[in-house]
Amino acid sequence: MRRIVGVLTAACLVLMLAGPVAAQGGPPQRSQEPIFGVVSDFSTYVLFINITAGNFCVEAGDFESPPPVEDLVTVQQKETGKGAVVQTFRATVYAEVWAVEGGDLEAICNGAGELLGTGTVFIAATDNDLFVSGTRTNAFGSTLHGTVRGEDGAWRVSGKFRALITQDGEFRLLRDSLTVRPAR
Repeated sequence: MRRIVGVLTAACLVLMLAGPVAAQGGPPQRSQEPIFGVVSDFSTYVLFINITAGNFCVEAGDFESPPPVEDLVTVQQKETGKGAVVQTFRATVYAEVWAVEGGDLEAICNGAGELLGTGTVFIAATDNDLFVSGTRTNAFGSTLHGTVRGEDGAWRVSGKFRALITQDGEFRLLRDSLTVRPAR
C-alpha cells in the first residue's frame, strides 16, 4: 500500500507517493510513481511541477486517488542495513509558472494570477531516510532547473531545497530558493 509523504517548508511543498520498499540488503527497488510538487517564493511566483494548476486546484492537493500528474516518475528505493529507506529520482517533467501577488497558491486556485508559461524542468531529489527511522540524521533535498514559454517570452526557472532532521528530531533548513527570470 502506498503512503503519501509530504514535506512543507517556508517556501516549498513537495508531495511524493512512496512505492514498495526493497528488502534489507537487497537490490534497489524501482517503481513508477505520481510525484508532483508546488513551490512558491512567497513573493511573486508559484511553480507547478508535473501537475497543472487546474488539476492541483480541483482537489486543493488533497487527492482521494493518485494525483492527476502529467507523467509518472521512476523512483528508486533501497533499505539500508539499519532500517532507513533511501529514495532518489531524476526526471524531466512538465512545469507551469504563475505570477501572483505574494506567491499565493490559494489565490491561483481562486482564479487570480497570470500564467507566465509552460515547459519542462529537470528535477533531482534524494532523501536518505524517507520514513525518518531515527537511525541517522535524515538529509533530504532537491534541485531543479528548466525553461517555460508564454505569450511574453521565455523564463528560466531554478530552485534548490536542502534540509536535515537530526536523530534528536531537530529540523534544520539549509537552503530553500526559487528563482524565475526572463531567459536571454
